[in-house]
Amino acid sequence: MSSLNYLINVESFVKQYNQVKIEIENLLITNRITLLIGENGCGKSTILKAIAELITFEGEIQITKSVKYMPEKSQFPFDVTVYQFLSSLCALNDSSFDDMMSLVLKFELEDKLNEKLSKLSKGMKAKVDLINVLNSKETIFLLDEPLSGLDFKSVELLIQYIKQSPKNFVIASHHLGRFHELNADVISL
Repeated sequence: MSSLNYLINVESFVKQYNQVKIEIENLLITNRITLLIGENGCGKSTILKAIAELITFEGEIQITKSVKYMPEKSQFPFDVTVYQFLSSLCALNDSSFDDMMSLVLKFELEDKLNEKLSKLSKGMKAKVDLINVLNSKETIFLLDEPLSGLDFKSVELLIQYIKQSPKNFVIASHHLGRFHELNADVISL
C-alpha cells in the first residue's frame, strides 16, 4: 500500500495481557481526524500506546508521519510549577515558547502558571497535558480520552482547535458525544 493512502496502518495486531488478548486484524487510518470508539478493554488505549511505540506487541504498524501521544492519565513531577514544566518541555522538544503561551491563554491556564503541578485539579492537569501535546512539532496527535476532566468551555476550545488545526488526530473515546461536530472517520473497536 502506498504511503500516500494512509497515516497509520495496523495489521495482525496482538497484545496479550494477563487474562485479556487484544486482537485487531486490520486498522487503517486515512482521515485527518479519526475517532476510535469502544467500551473499556476493547483495545483503544493499547493501540495508541503501540502506535507511539510505548509497548511491545505482535503484528505490524506502519506510520507515515511523526506521532505525539497523550495518555488518559498523565504523570507529572510534584515540585514543579506549570510554567517550569511547560517551558522546560519547550526547550527539550525545541518547540515554540510563543505558541505554548498562546495555548496557555487559549485554555485559560495563565492564572495557574505559578502553581505546582501536584496542586492542580484533574481538569487543570488535563489542560497542561493538552498544551504540551498540541505545542509539539509532531504531525499526528494520539489523544486517549482527551475530554476526561475538562470543563464544558475547555471541551469546546479543544474541539475548535482540532477543527482548525492542520495536524492529524487519532482520538480514543468511549462514545461519540462531543466529537459529533468533527468531520471524522469513526472506527469501532
